[in-house]
Amino acid sequence: MDDMNIKVKLNKVTENTAAVADYRFINNAGAFIMDSYIVAADATMIPQVAAAFRRELE
Repeated sequence: MDDMNIKVKLNKVTENTAAVADYRFINNAGAFIMDSYIVAADATMIPQVAAAFRRELE
């Protein structure tokens, strides 16, 4: 699986939080967006999907 071709859709939950739930890859994750950093909570992502999630957050 080529992680550069994987696309995930972020869903804005609040001003400082985002989430993704993509059942194609059987995963879900959330993120808290702070001023200088992002904290991601990733329960089930495989590495290739996690890389796509990180790209979207950045």
